[in-house]
Amino acid sequence: MKLSFTNFKANSGIIGVVTLFLVCLSFLSSDLNAQKKYILFDNLDPAFIDSAYYYNFIDQKDLNAYYPNLIRAPFSDATFSQNSITSFDLAIFPMGNNKLSYSSGSSTVIGKIKEMIAAGKNVIITGRDFLNKALGVGSDKNPDVLNFLQNTMGIEFIKKKKVSSNDGSTISWWSFFIRGHSPDPVGISAIKACNFTYEERYGTPLAYPVYDLDVFKSKDETKYFPVEHFIYGQNDVVSDTLVATRTEVGQSRIVLYSMGFEPYCGTLRRAELLYRCMVWALGNIRPDGPAIQNDPPNIDFDRVPLDSSRTMNVTISSVGKQDLEISETSFWENPDDAYSIVSGEVKASGPSIKLKYGQTHVVGIQFKPKTKKNYAGIFSITTNATVDNIKDINLLGVGGIDNGGPQIATNFGKLIDFGKVKKATSKTVDLVLYNDGDKELTIQKFRMDTTLPDRDRFTFAQTLPNPLFVKVKDSLKIKVKFAATVNEERVFTGRINVECDAKNDAQFSIELSGEIAPFTGVDDPIALTGENFSMSISPNPASDNTELTCNLQFGSAKMNLYLTDLSGVKLMQIANSVISTGEQKFSIRTQSLANGKYFVVAEIDGKRFVTNFIVSK
Repeated sequence: MKLSFTNFKANSGIIGVVTLFLVCLSFLSSDLNAQKKYILFDNLDPAFIDSAYYYNFIDQKDLNAYYPNLIRAPFSDATFSQNSITSFDLAIFPMGNNKLSYSSGSSTVIGKIKEMIAAGKNVIITGRDFLNKALGVGSDKNPDVLNFLQNTMGIEFIKKKKVSSNDGSTISWWSFFIRGHSPDPVGISAIKACNFTYEERYGTPLAYPVYDLDVFKSKDETKYFPVEHFIYGQNDVVSDTLVATRTEVGQSRIVLYSMGFEPYCGTLRRAELLYRCMVWALGNIRPDGPAIQNDPPNIDFDRVPLDSSRTMNVTISSVGKQDLEISETSFWENPDDAYSIVSGEVKASGPSIKLKYGQTHVVGIQFKPKTKKNYAGIFSITTNATVDNIKDINLLGVGGIDNGGPQIATNFGKLIDFGKVKKATSKTVDLVLYNDGDKELTIQKFRMDTTLPDRDRFTFAQTLPNPLFVKVKDSLKIKVKFAATVNEERVFTGRINVECDAKNDAQFSIELSGEIAPFTGVDDPIALTGENFSMSISPNPASDNTELTCNLQFGSAKMNLYLTDLSGVKLMQIANSVISTGEQKFSIRTQSLANGKYFVVAEIDGKRFVTNFIVSK
């Protein structure tokens, strides 16, 4: 691609004048005393503040959810005289060609970044030359900037990477790519085009052809996470030539790009990138108002004989900025009244339970089947939560086991989901094996599957004898551990293989799943993440047919979708194709399936998502 430098410079001047007028108008009409959470500084790179940043908050899906709480204002003493920068949860610095030591009056960019970090707040930084000006030949050696880049962000500067040529009369810009670091929640392996020809369908022309860009490497990938790499060809192998990184200091999250978002081809790519930065950077912010979290998200009682019962607990946590008030716990669906609350019940007619942030309330639910069939129930928690004020928990149980010989069941069914576990920590759960039969249960084999690539992440947190024995009407508790001690922030999977003399299930496996979250000691039990895929099934239970809805929030991905039984045997291929942004529905024919529980597995970009449903005819 070849462009005239003179024409481009003239166009940039026009854009700059128009944008400067819009900046001034926006600032004059802004109410800095309104309840805003995010501030976007618009005078550091005025030519591209709108096309690469601000307009995306207005126009683009997902990003416009942040717009009501976003304010754009110049980086100046006047702005900070009305609001301290630490009154915002997030500050966005599009630096353009400025240094991080840029000053306006008594305020410096690096000083305000340090204030945000000290307050546990979040920062997004982009630019075109600030690394070279700080770390390259002839840099000003500002000690605060050097300390931030080298020690806080862990950057080891490499060089200026040329992506243009000049034959004396014409400047040519070379097309190149930026590949997201797999499986980083901001980069998510996406490949983005830069210095590419303008395409009308994107709505905005190429804003800034890059001549060269600052590339660097990470000093320590266990602390400073690679986000995006420079590559020349779309299929090139990535190296340590980085253009973006992120890290955490205490509760503060910082994303840094050594290039602005304006070179990325098309507004949609810019919007996706900005959205992922926002989601991850704000992952340490507690939800506004009251918020609820329940553990486990759903309960599987597995198999229980008609003459027995099983009790499991639901832990309700307050995770929002305001106190959570539980006004009622009840059953929305309860076939044959097989489920009952045996402890921690909150009645609508009685006093409510008030929980401050971090406090919990435990409810015990008992399953006592009356006939031989599958029981699908719904337990509801009514609270004052801003989102999900009526939280439903699916209950699954199978009744009517004949007690001829040993019988095996577990408190997790055949899937243990550890959820999100912070990096450099671990989570241990109690897997309970029940013998509901009339003879002692002998388990000859109870071992981790060592053939799987993630096998080292899952272990038994105790020494197990071989074989294992469970007496009649007794249980055995085994501690299973998921260790989040590696760099990759993704979902890891494992499997426990079981061989026993149980009459109901002599040979089966228990699937394991756990996701590694960032390593820092953030106090919030839950947070926004870069996860962008979900599945739901309706109707559930199903008789003749049911429908699976897959929702991908942005981008596109190759998905392998199939159906398994409880033992993990593949029964049906549902789809093996590329899915794109939005909802896609898939029909599942259940006429040939026997009554019971089944799993739908979606394999996407190396991750494995699982949901379940019951067939009941």
